[in-house]
Amino acid sequence: MLPRTQPYIIFATILAMEVCLYWTRAGLSVAMIAFGVATLLHRDVGTNFKNFVRSPLLVGLSLLFIVPLVSGLWSADKATWWDVLRVKLPLLLFPLAFAGPWQLSPKQWRYIAYSFLLLLLISSLSSFVHYLQNLQAVHEGYLKAKVITTPLQNDHVRYTWLLACGVLLCLFLLHRREEPRLNVVFVVLGLWFGVFLHILAARTGVLSLYMILVAYAGWMAFRKNTRRGLIGVAALVALPLLAWLVLPTFQNRIAYFFYDITHVRDQVYLPGSNDGNRARSLRAGWHILKENPLGVGAGDVQPAADEWYAANIPGILPADRIYPSSEWLVYGAVAGWLGVVVFTAVMLLPFGVRNLRFRFFWIVLNAITAFSFLFDVGLEVQYGVFLYAFLVLWWWKWLKQF
Repeated sequence: MLPRTQPYIIFATILAMEVCLYWTRAGLSVAMIAFGVATLLHRDVGTNFKNFVRSPLLVGLSLLFIVPLVSGLWSADKATWWDVLRVKLPLLLFPLAFAGPWQLSPKQWRYIAYSFLLLLLISSLSSFVHYLQNLQAVHEGYLKAKVITTPLQNDHVRYTWLLACGVLLCLFLLHRREEPRLNVVFVVLGLWFGVFLHILAARTGVLSLYMILVAYAGWMAFRKNTRRGLIGVAALVALPLLAWLVLPTFQNRIAYFFYDITHVRDQVYLPGSNDGNRARSLRAGWHILKENPLGVGAGDVQPAADEWYAANIPGILPADRIYPSSEWLVYGAVAGWLGVVVFTAVMLLPFGVRNLRFRFFWIVLNAITAFSFLFDVGLEVQYGVFLYAFLVLWWWKWLKQF
């Protein structure tokens, strides 16, 4: 029997995690621990483990922690291996926590969604004000692979993906129509997040937004809702066109992309390059995987990549020797081809979940998540691990309620 106060404590800790995400890493860690305590320390904790082992989704997410854990058997740098595990711990904690028999009320889930959107709005406006105060410097910076200062300690990749998730959440709340008086608010918020994504002009977020719009337009066409389908198509066409015509950051980002991609095509090293560094890191990751079919262990990925950089890119700056920029290649470097297979299976598992209503939104959320990992290492940093584990499992628990 669960304590009557448990849902209220869980609700409070989830709100605390949302707030601390924008406030402090230490606060976020404390809030996650409090959430774990609230969901795991009770007399019926055995149910958590029973539900956990019965759910392929939850077990799959935990494998993203277990694979690096086991790789410690062949990882030479135990200090770095331990740091990797510390960052990835929510991938084990959250599946166990969300497996519990607890459930929040519809009103509590709505308030969690509303607070998510409110905090995203406040943070985006703060970043936008910073942009307005430094227009010339920012516009020039976009021609040198720099971007507007963003929340999450300037982690623009994770933040822009978060904005795309905000657009998807607005569409979901509009579709639910639980509080029609707020529909205008959701429309305005969704439009603002879409516009601000184009001001930031970070490709992960912008391309995730386009994926959402394509999927939504197709879904509305399938449901024979012509009006909403046309709105989706219109947004898909109008947003990039208007951004190109009126937003200097978007224009300069495109200009820098073509400048950078020319060096990538010609395999010319350009210090500080965005796409060049990413392309080289992918080559390094692929080399590690080919040469180490069982992987090098979670503590030794960077040293293995550094060896490839030193051998193939003479004179490369230390700052440009980045981690392999794909989670598929990271897990391949950690545990070889088995790591690639496991990571692929985990990314596919959410699409097989059937006992959820509104599966369209669930599928789109997981599609843009898997896409974000294709050319990024979101599971190697605290913000990325938290956002992935929290958002996927929040939606899983929420949608099970309907």
